[in-house]
Amino acid sequence: MAVQDPFHLAIQVRDIDEARQFYGEFLSCPEGRSSDSWVDFNLYGHQFVCHLNSALKERPADNHQKSGRRSRCASSTFWSGAGNGCME
Repeated sequence: MAVQDPFHLAIQVRDIDEARQFYGEFLSCPEGRSSDSWVDFNLYGHQFVCHLNSALKERPADNHQKSGRRSRCASSTFWSGAGNGCME
């Protein structure tokens, strides 16, 4: 089934290889074009681009709080599967 209104989404990542592992291998998004500083993925018919931002390596994400508990969305251990979202 073709996507009716495809979109383009670009995000910044701290490591291209880490992005390839998560989006390409873990979520099974087919990889498109790439360079040393960016990589395209097909996210269910949409263009999803990861751009390298080396400054993010120096500023790791803090532990976000939600209702007094640490959110576990970033951990693949708690990921329920592609398209199903994060489980608390």
